[in-house]
Amino acid sequence: MPHVAARFTPWLALLSLASACAFDAGGSADLPDGDGRGTSDPGAVDDPSDGERGCYYGEDDPDAPVAIVDHRFEVVDGADAVHVALVLDPRFVDNTYGATAVGWPQRRKKTHSFKDLVGSDRAELILSDSAGDVRLHIALDYLSEAGDAPSGYRSLGIWGGDGGVLSGDAAAVLAATSSLDRNLNERGYASYTVDSPATDAVYTPNPAAPEWDFRVVYEVWVDAAAFGDAGFGSPRIDFIHASPAKFPDNTIVVDPRPCPTDGCAEPFGCPPGCNDPDGCDGGSGEPDGCARDEDCPRGEFCGDDGMCWPEVG
Repeated sequence: MPHVAARFTPWLALLSLASACAFDAGGSADLPDGDGRGTSDPGAVDDPSDGERGCYYGEDDPDAPVAIVDHRFEVVDGADAVHVALVLDPRFVDNTYGATAVGWPQRRKKTHSFKDLVGSDRAELILSDSAGDVRLHIALDYLSEAGDAPSGYRSLGIWGGDGGVLSGDAAAVLAATSSLDRNLNERGYASYTVDSPATDAVYTPNPAAPEWDFRVVYEVWVDAAAFGDAGFGSPRIDFIHASPAKFPDNTIVVDPRPCPTDGCAEPFGCPPGCNDPDGCDGGSGEPDGCARDEDCPRGEFCGDDGMCWPEVG
């Protein structure tokens, strides 16, 4: 075994953990209010489609996506809506902070703090119709102070904090939330505003907070009518940002490319370095492995067993 306590779970394999899917199974997740509150459910979410997924890559690591954007169609209170979720690679940023931060480099004798996630992080989404015309360009707030939230913090969506509408009709945005908002308010973990639930390098759920989502996820619901007769086409991102990030750069310019097709049930749900077209999750293929550190994605090293492992700081 290499010199880490447990094998690293590839980051998108976290989608299979309890409460970790970009969309909750069955589409029964509570829908936030239209002003971004993530703690109430104004109406039913029925008959979601299976949706689609897009993967985005930085130029420094063309083989390992740093973000995914999922979308699917839902019926909310009888109206058609598009539900979009942006999921960031936990190697880039995650919901661990304080004394229990995982894999964060020391900066000026300080580690990743809860305050780093408040009022400084946002995500931009560009939503186009099926003809390719941009109908909405928005920025989503990750977390801000909010006296009406159980924890005192919530995502302000496009309505405050670092959020806003860069182009398009703000009225088309029905609701927005984030994984940290859900953790603190919807899932009842309001006390974790200094240290996150303790975990390890594989993001093992903490029994005290078993539904905690360690990934940074942005979610938004948009009225399908905003895309006119052409109908909804696709979401897009041009960059990802976190301040600070685990990577040397806080902002990574990204390009969309096909998601890995190595036979895994989920993208990245295979050992790092697996490029076998037959799959590496119990199929006929074998992991490609590594011979040296340079064979591994950024932030990982080649272990004694010939597999890529994360650099845990």
